[in-house]
Amino acid sequence: MFGVAVEPEGVYMVSCRTCIIFLFDEDGLGCGEEAYTEGKPGPEQISRVPDDQVPALFKRGQQAT
Repeated sequence: MFGVAVEPEGVYMVSCRTCIIFLFDEDGLGCGEEAYTEGKPGPEQISRVPDDQVPALFKRGQQAT
């Protein structure tokens, strides 16, 4: 993943500056969006999320109790 070795069971966070512009029509309804970033994330922007900070519902095949 972006040149970073990852563990299959791990959950990873990509942290980068992002600008999202939402477009609205004359009735105020959403009709599109544009997104811009600093470019392709590098290894320094990717980190593993500690298991105790990952919600149970986020993990595949695991049910919240």
